[in-house]
Amino acid sequence: MRLPFIFIAIFLLILAVSSFSLTNKRVGTANACGVSNLSEIYDPEAKVAVFEGKEVSVLAFTDGHTVSLMPPAKDYKRLKEGDRGSMTGGMGAYAPAFMDLETLAFIKEHVLQTAVDRLAREGRPFVGVLYAGIMLTSDGPKVLEFNARLGDPETQVILPLMDTPILEV
Repeated sequence: MRLPFIFIAIFLLILAVSSFSLTNKRVGTANACGVSNLSEIYDPEAKVAVFEGKEVSVLAFTDGHTVSLMPPAKDYKRLKEGDRGSMTGGMGAYAPAFMDLETLAFIKEHVLQTAVDRLAREGRPFVGVLYAGIMLTSDGPKVLEFNARLGDPETQVILPLMDTPILEV
């Protein structure tokens, strides 16, 4: 069986950022969202890392060589105010999300641009949208997930902030 190119591209993207801090996400954790909440108990058998910090989504356009960031966004995962209640998978979002410019520049260079450079170097330039789910910790940003897509509901709050219509990007 041959894997579709997108699966290969996502795998190569993960390899490209493997020197950066990554975490494994188990299917079913946090009601299919895959990211554990600090109130959940860490299970060493589950291979799930729990980070203390704030989660943020950083999306970028790439032409296969350069990376152009969109405003960072934050989605709501919990049903109730105060980060309480069951997991929803993202029922709303806001942008731009909390993040200092130095951290955003670090994520651009060491996560997103690194992935784009690696793919181009291997003769497989990726053109499209990269999505990095990042946990901002006291030890610096940690990659929770990495995708080749727009994120929902983040996209709903990012696109209206763009100066250029998405079809012209």
